[in-house]
Parts: sequence; structure tokens; C-alpha cells
Amino acid sequence: MKSVVHAHNPKAIEVLREASLAGVEEFALLGRLCIAERAPPGSQELANSVGKLSRDCDVIILPEHGAVAFGDRPLTAVEKLLVLERIAELILASRSGVWANR
Repeated sequence: MKSVVHAHNPKAIEVLREASLAGVEEFALLGRLCIAERAPPGSQELANSVGKLSRDCDVIILPEHGAVAFGDRPLTAVEKLLVLERIAELILASRSGVWANR
């Protein structure tokens, strides 16, 4: 891992808030997806949780906050965050019965 990118992914956070991500096969496109323990943004607890998970995960969702992605290049990490948000958008649309066409 050479690059780390953090973003605020509102749709991914909404999917996580509504239900578990278990059984969402599309997330396999991202590599290993992990969820950090809930902790205040900027806290040592959050840093510790992300630090531990970063050894084994490609994307880490920060509950009620955003996500962190890792890659060999910055663009690779950004692409993972974009895919995460798009998948979440499609899941939310399918749950509401409205097709997300973007």
C-alpha cells in the first residue's frame, strides 16, 4: 500500500445505517471491505481501529463518518471510494424501488 484516501461517502454510510452489509456480493469488487468500530472523528480510538484494520482491508467504512481506501496509487484508492458510493447508491435505489440512473 502506497496511497490512502479518505472521503465522506453519504450513501455508503446510509446503507450501513439501514442494515448489515452481509450478503452484498457487489462489495467484493472493492477487495476486502471492513467496518471500523464507532468512535469520534479524529479520536485515538478511531485511529487505533483503522490502524489495526488497515493491515488486512482494502476499504474501511467509518460508521457515521465516511470511508478510507488503500491502493498502490492515489487514483486506485479514489476509484475504490467511487465504486463504494455507487454500489451503495444502487442498493438504496433498489430498496426504495427507484432506479438510480447516473
